[in-house]
Amino acid sequence: MRRLSLAQGLIGSIFCIWLSAWSVGAKPAARSENILVPAGAEVMVLTKTDLYSNTVFVGDRLTFEVARDVIIDGRVVIAKGAPVEAGVTWAIPRRSFGRGGKLGISVDTVTAVDGQKIKLRAALNAQGDGRTGKALIPIILGSLVGGGMGGVVFGGEQKGGAARIKAGTEIKAETTEEKAVLVGAGRPPAQDPDKNLKDPLLK
Repeated sequence: MRRLSLAQGLIGSIFCIWLSAWSVGAKPAARSENILVPAGAEVMVLTKTDLYSNTVFVGDRLTFEVARDVIIDGRVVIAKGAPVEAGVTWAIPRRSFGRGGKLGISVDTVTAVDGQKIKLRAALNAQGDGRTGKALIPIILGSLVGGGMGGVVFGGEQKGGAARIKAGTEIKAETTEEKAVLVGAGRPPAQDPDKNLKDPLLK
């Protein structure tokens, strides 16, 4: 019995030592917690396709994406690539007499890591190139010869350019409301990229 007790004690000691070593080497698991996203938090939004004032209409719904992670208290609350909803507020095609088109976009909401939507505020406007100086002025022959040629027009006019917002354009938006976002245990704490940079002079 005494030998058995000593063996059991030895096995228990080895197990405790192994468990302690494993605990030291293991990374702490991230816990689930609510992170408060304040109003005014910056969210960089990225357009995905080219948009033209002559191919979209006022009221059209658009989908953009988040350009980079939004981190609060060391946790990612809005992930890079998350969908962003936007809408067309202005869509004036290029016009006659060299007048350029106009295009306006309003950014509305973004989806946080827990799936809920957060309201955003941002607007982006674009103006097409004007070509008024290059337009040809119609000439009425009747005003020149005063005869039966009245009303005959020769020459023509040139339209301005369509307004364009390029794919990959970044829009600086900000949240307009406070919202608690649940960050799950599956998402580890974000690391400050500056802490991972090593001084090249240090070896």
